[in-house]
Amino acid sequence: MTEISFLQSVWSTTEQSHIIPQCKLLKFNWINGSYSNVKFLHKAQLSDLFNSPWPISQFTWDPGNHAKHPDQLRLHECYILFIFSTTCRFSEASLPYINALARAYPQLPVYGIQVDDYLIHKWSLRMLFVPKLKIIVNGKIFNEYSGSDVDLDGMADFIWSNMRLLPRVPLRVLPSDYENAPQFSFESNAVCLLLSWLVTIMGLGFICATAVVRLQWFTFFLNHISTLNFFLGNFNGRQHYSG
Repeated sequence: MTEISFLQSVWSTTEQSHIIPQCKLLKFNWINGSYSNVKFLHKAQLSDLFNSPWPISQFTWDPGNHAKHPDQLRLHECYILFIFSTTCRFSEASLPYINALARAYPQLPVYGIQVDDYLIHKWSLRMLFVPKLKIIVNGKIFNEYSGSDVDLDGMADFIWSNMRLLPRVPLRVLPSDYENAPQFSFESNAVCLLLSWLVTIMGLGFICATAVVRLQWFTFFLNHISTLNFFLGNFNGRQHYSG
């Protein structure tokens, strides 16, 4: 109870205009709290998670509105979805932290899906950048985490501000969190990465060269104006002296 009250005092400062009224949670005990981790799904299993008869307007709740809709008394299907790529080093680095997050929230299902399988059901340009962490409610995207994927406190704050759920075990990465991981494969030559860096360097070089040329033209223009003002000043001075 001491740990829970401490965490609550830290995270209760974050305010959201909409939070999920009540989720259907898993039963918690110290066994599943010690061994919970991300459950990786195949693309055939993903369709069931996105099929829901609930309209999107019925799973948000305004805390200032005391007149609750009857649907708000029902339990909502809530889970965390981790979208990653097996060819992305950032996904590989963030996976132990997602496993630690799943272990800290055994009452909340945490699923992992490869981005190629996710795009079959929910195509979006935002999926060009992975990894991503989303809250899914009744088969629809409720919110997306925009912080660091290796910041456990930030991810816990994200869950608290949207779902009002606290971790049941301490937030920390254990050696076992590195074990539950899919097979990652990276190209040894990384030709595409080298080409992207080459294009980036060439683009930056072009921008710098353009800036230097513009600065030279601007300096030349200022010098020309200064010279013209000097001659005009001398000419006016001579006219005044002659008069």
